[in-house]
Parts: sequence; structure tokens; C-alpha cells
Amino acid sequence: MQTNELIFTPANSLQEQFIWNVDRESIFDGGIGNGKTTGGLIRLLLLASSYPKSRWVIFRETYLDLRKTTYKTFIDKVCPPSWVDRNVKEETRLKNGAEIIWMHLDETSEQTLSGLEINGAFGDQIEEIDPEKWELLDGRIGRWQMPEWEAPCPAYIWGTSNPKGKDWVYYRFHPQASEHRIKLGDDRERLYLFGETSVNKELLQRINPGYYENLLRKPESWKKIW
Repeated sequence: MQTNELIFTPANSLQEQFIWNVDRESIFDGGIGNGKTTGGLIRLLLLASSYPKSRWVIFRETYLDLRKTTYKTFIDKVCPPSWVDRNVKEETRLKNGAEIIWMHLDETSEQTLSGLEINGAFGDQIEEIDPEKWELLDGRIGRWQMPEWEAPCPAYIWGTSNPKGKDWVYYRFHPQASEHRIKLGDDRERLYLFGETSVNKELLQRINPGYYENLLRKPESWKKIW
């Protein structure tokens, strides 16, 4: 697939669905290495490239995890270097004027979140965050529009997660929790995807032989989560 200079081949069908879905809220859950974080970042970059001067948030619970995992994947693997105009501690600006704000929510106040004017937001490992902060971000997407756009930028909030039992992610998104979703909103605007690490087995074997087999030797309690 190609958008301007961005060329990529989806790692698997779930990642492809995650990237291109048009639901207001979407979650890609499941095992490590299934392509969810890369897919979420590609989705954001495609949207940012399509709407010059748009504004986006990428968030995770802690600063260390945000910088060492999500940010590094974006800068080193996803975003073409030629697209970046400016890259500072908490913001990446693309050459088309789109802004990407990097936020760690453990030290971000509700007042800051409630004042954001953004088009959309992507959260990595959202099982770690306070669900009220997801709600605040959901209330701020779609707030930024530019008069030169032919059509409004769609408002999306999406994220990745690892299974953590019956937590807030489960009750908000999981199909088996439909009786709870009625209380939370229109479930037709929410997409839940789940993929075990094995959905990416072929790619993992190619880039890191033996990696998948090593994961299978982990304790069952570890495998249940990761």
C-alpha cells in the first residue's frame, strides 16, 4: 500500500483491519509481537499525512515506556525521516504541519486533557491507564478543524492492550461483555480485535529466528497475559 511516500505491507489481516477501520473507537488486543503497536502508529501517520496541520496525541501511562517503546517504534520503524520537520521532547511536527503530541498520562492532569484541541488519539497498552482519562480524550477528539480541508477530519481514538482479565477494557470493548457495553454507549462505533502472537509467527520467524519458540517456553501465567 502507498500514501504519498509511505509504503507498507500489513503484517497480518488483523493489523490491516485495525489500520483501516472507520469506527470511532477501536482496540487491538492480544499477545506481544502481533503487530498491534506498529499498526496503530501507521494508522495515525496515514491520517496525519492526509490532513495537513492536523493535531494528534500518542499516549501511554509512563514516560519511560512511551519513549523507549512507542516513540522508538514510530521514529525508527514507521515514520519516514524525510517527513519530519521538527522533533522535540513532547512533540513531533511533520512537514505538512501536522502535530503529534507525546503524552504520558501518569503525570498529565485532567485539566490538561480536557483542554486539548485534537483530531484523534492513539494509546499504547491502554490497560495500564485510568479509564477516566480515555473518556476525557474521547471527548476532545474531533475538536480541531482547518478551513482549507475539503471535508472534516474524522474523529478517532484507538489503542492497543494486553489481556488483563475483566478490567475496564474488557467491559468497554469485549464482545462477551455486551451486557455492559449498553451502559457505555453505542457499541456500533467500537471495534474490538484480538490476535495471539501466532498471527505474526511467519514474520517473527523471519526477522528473529527462534523468538516465537522461546515465547512458548514461558510459564503459562506469563503466556496468558503476553
